[in-house]
Amino acid sequence: MPRTAVILAAGMASRLEPYSSDSPKCLFELDPGVTILSFIISQLREVGVERIIVVTRPEFASIIESYGVEVRVNSERGSGNLYSFLVGAEGIEEDFILLMSDHIFELEVLRRLIKGRSERSFTLCLDRNPGWEKVREGLKVVVEDGKIVDAGKESSPRCGIDTGLFYCSRGSVKMAREVINERGVQASISDVLKLAIERGDVSYVDVTGLLWADIDTPEDLEEARALYPKILRKSLRKPEDGPVSVLINRPISTRISTFIYRRGFYISPNAVSFISFLTCILGSFLFLLGFNLLSGLVIQLSSILDGIDGELARLFGTKTKFGALLDSILDRYADLAVVISAALALKMDSFTLLIALISAANVFTVSYVSKLSGTEIRKYSFSTRDVRLLVAAVAMAAGVPWAFLYYMALFPTGFAAAVLLISKRETLAPAKRERRKPLPEVEVKKPSEAAKNITTILLSSFKLIILILAVRGISWLMRGMAIMELDGYTLKVPDVLSLVEIIVIVYFGYRILMASKFFVDRASERLVEKLGATHTAVRRILLDLMYTFFLAVMLIEIPRGISHVPIIGGALEKAFAFAILMMMALILYDLMKTLYRSLKGIIEGFAEKV
Repeated sequence: MPRTAVILAAGMASRLEPYSSDSPKCLFELDPGVTILSFIISQLREVGVERIIVVTRPEFASIIESYGVEVRVNSERGSGNLYSFLVGAEGIEEDFILLMSDHIFELEVLRRLIKGRSERSFTLCLDRNPGWEKVREGLKVVVEDGKIVDAGKESSPRCGIDTGLFYCSRGSVKMAREVINERGVQASISDVLKLAIERGDVSYVDVTGLLWADIDTPEDLEEARALYPKILRKSLRKPEDGPVSVLINRPISTRISTFIYRRGFYISPNAVSFISFLTCILGSFLFLLGFNLLSGLVIQLSSILDGIDGELARLFGTKTKFGALLDSILDRYADLAVVISAALALKMDSFTLLIALISAANVFTVSYVSKLSGTEIRKYSFSTRDVRLLVAAVAMAAGVPWAFLYYMALFPTGFAAAVLLISKRETLAPAKRERRKPLPEVEVKKPSEAAKNITTILLSSFKLIILILAVRGISWLMRGMAIMELDGYTLKVPDVLSLVEIIVIVYFGYRILMASKFFVDRASERLVEKLGATHTAVRRILLDLMYTFFLAVMLIEIPRGISHVPIIGGALEKAFAFAILMMMALILYDLMKTLYRSLKGIIEGFAEKV
C-alpha cells in the first residue's frame, strides 16, 4: 500500500483566467467549503495515504500549507509539469501516487489503481469510453495485445484516454531525469510516458465507467461541480452492499445524506439509528393492527433509513466504534421484532413454532456469519439485511407473513452452510501438478477465430431451424392429445412442446448472439477511425443494436409460446412481454446515451449545418 502521494499544482491555468490570476485552480470550490485540493486530499486519506506532497508556485505556497500537507515550490518559470514531478518526487524512496491538481475522481479509481499497480515505472488509469470533450482534450492511449504502444494528444482515440492518475515506482524518477536532461525543463509528463512506452515500462488499469473530470475551462469547472454530488454519493457505497441496497436503498439514502451534508444540517448518526429502529418497530405493530400495506412500506422505509446513519457519519467525519455497535444492536432487535410480529399473526402449532424459533435465531446467526464470510461471499448471499427487510416488507404488504418466516428459516441457514463448505474447501492443500503440456506434444492446425464463429453461427442456425420444424411437426401430429387435467384445465402435448420450442430458441439464439459479437468487434475496429470515437463506444453501439434485434425476436416468439400454459399462461405472456420491453427500453436508452456521448461533435456539427 503506497503511503505517499504527489499532487502537481504549479500550472498557470491560462484558460481559466481571469479567475486563476489570484488563485490556483486547485483552490476553486466544487461546493461551498470544498475545494478541488481538499477533495483530492480527502480521497487520498480514505485509501490510507499518509504523506501528501503538493508542488505549487511560490506565491501560493503559504495558502496550500494551511491544508496540512507538505508543500514544495517550483520556482522555474515556464517549466513543464515533468519538472514539477521531479520537484515533488525528490527524496522519495518508495513507490508513490502521482495526481494532477485539476482532476477529480471517485474513490474506486484510486482503489483500482492501487490494486492493479505493477512493477513497471508507470501505471496509468485508462478510460475506454470517455465523453466527446474528454477524447478531444485528453491524452490518448493506444493499446495492442494488452500493452500500451503509444500515448499522446494526437494519437488515435480508439482505445481511450488516461485520467491523470499514475502509480509511480522508483524507476519513474530516473526516467524523468533522463527526459529533462534531453528536452529541458519544458518537458511534460507525456514525454516521459513516451520514453517509458518505448521501453515497455508502462502498464494500465481499466477504470471505464467510473466518474472523473479534468478541469481546464470555466465550462469544465461547472461540469465538475455538477459531477461532485454523484462522486460523493458513489463514495458512500460499501463493497459488501447487497443487491437491494445497490438497486433501491443506496440510490435513495445517499441522495438524502448528501442533501443534508451539502446544506450543512448536522444530524447525529446515532439519532438516525434510533429513528430507523423505531420505524421498523412501528412497521411491525402496524402489521399486527391489520394495516398490511402500510406496514410493508414502513418496514422498507426503515431499511432505507438504516443506511443514512453510516453515510452521515462518513460525510461529517463522526464515525465511532460506539455508533457502529449501537447500529448493529438496534438492527438485530428491529429484525427480531419483525419476526415476532409475523409469527404472532399465524395460527401457532408445533411446526410453525419451530420455524419461528429458527427464524429468530437466524436474525443473529446471519449477522455473525456475514462478518466472518468476507465481502465477496456476503454480497451474493441474498441474506443481507437489505434483502431480509425487503422480503419482510413484501410479505407483510401481501398479508403472507409465513413467506417471510420460511425465508428467514431457509435462506440464512443455507448461507451459513455454504460458508462452512467454502471454508472447508479453502483449508485443503492443493494437489501438486507438473506445469507442462501432456506428452507427446502435437501440433494441430487450429481454425481462425473468424472461421470458428462462422461455423458456430451456421451450425446453430441449422440446428435451430431443424429443431423448430421437428417440434412443430410433432405438435401438429399430437394436437388434441392430453397429458393431465388440473383444476378443470387440460394440459396438452402442444402446450409442453411450445415451452420446448422457447428453450430451443433461447439456447441457440444465445449461441448465435455470442458468436456474432466477434464480428461486431471487427466491425467496430473498422468504424472507429472514421467516426473519431473510442473502440469501446463504437462496440457498445453495435452490441446495443444487436441485442435490440435479439430481444425483438424473443418478443415475437416467447409470449406466443407460453400463452397456452394452463391457468397462468395469460399472466406469463404479459409478464414476459413486459420484461422484454423493459430490457429493450434500457438498451435503447443506453444506445442513445452512448451515441450522444461518443458522437456529440458529429451530431452538433450536423445540427449547426441544418
